[in-house]
Amino acid sequence: MNTFWKDFYLFNIILNRLTPFLLFKFSVKICISTKHLSRVIKDILDKTPHEIICDELMKQAFNMLEDESVSVGQIAENLNFADQASFCKFFKKRAQISPMEYKKRMSYKNIHLSF
Repeated sequence: MNTFWKDFYLFNIILNRLTPFLLFKFSVKICISTKHLSRVIKDILDKTPHEIICDELMKQAFNMLEDESVSVGQIAENLNFADQASFCKFFKKRAQISPMEYKKRMSYKNIHLSF
C-alpha cells in the first residue's frame, strides 16, 4: 500500500474515531500542525474536531442509555469522563435533558411499544 493510501486510510479512521490524541498523531505523521489539520477538517466537514468528538460521544451515550442494565455511572466511565457529574453536565448541555430523564423516557417508550 503506498503512502497516499495509508494516509487516506488513517485520515478516515481519525474522522470516524476522532480523539485529540489521534488528531495530534496524524498531524505529526503528515508533518503539519494540529491547528492546521483542525482547520482542514473544519473546511472539509464544516465541523471542528471538537464538535466531531462531541457528536460521537453523544451517539454512544444515546445508545448506551437505551440499555436498561447499564447505569449512568458506567456510561460515564465507558466514555472516559472524569466522573458521572462531568458526563451529566456534558450530556444535558447538548441534549437539553439529563441522562437519567432520557433513560426514563426510553424505558417508558419501550414498555408501551411492547404491548
